[in-house]
Amino acid sequence: MLFTTFPQFIALLILFLAGLFIGLGLHPGGAKWKTRYKDESDNYASFRREADKAQRDSNQRIAALEADLAKANERLAQRTDAPAGLRKDGVDDGRRIDPNTVTTTTPVAASAARPAVDRDDRDLTRIRGIDAPLARKLNDLGVTQFEDIESFTPQDEMALEERLSLPAGYITRENWREQAHLLRTGRHEEHADRFLGR
Repeated sequence: MLFTTFPQFIALLILFLAGLFIGLGLHPGGAKWKTRYKDESDNYASFRREADKAQRDSNQRIAALEADLAKANERLAQRTDAPAGLRKDGVDDGRRIDPNTVTTTTPVAASAARPAVDRDDRDLTRIRGIDAPLARKLNDLGVTQFEDIESFTPQDEMALEERLSLPAGYITRENWREQAHLLRTGRHEEHADRFLGR
């Protein structure tokens, strides 16, 4: 009778294990897992490449926007009619316009005369889109009257939106410059009809 002794059972166990390993080695399922592993590795590598490229693009865009903001601040600081209080680096230097020191000249001809300035030309909250806290922030930056807003360039608006954490294009959408012009020139009815929904 076979496999009655202990050495015979050991031999049988060795043959069984050898057959098992040979069968597993020859089974096609091993190649399937290798293929899946390779596919997953390739997918992850592709994802990392795309994520790294997106990060590089974002960093380049941020650097470009920061450079544009610095140029806008520099142009604003170099303008002779820039609002007081903004230094070249865009930091509030604390200067304010003293209305007692402003001198006016009498125009030579009536055609050269500017429209009369509104007495309330420092109440920026009359402009739709500017509430009291925003008006205070504008005053802190040296924007204190309608004429300051009226003289903004698109670059000034972008820089101001960045400084005040306003949504991009907010000043243009609210037509601050046009509203400031109407209020400064005393066209209150037209301003109310167009912007206050009267």
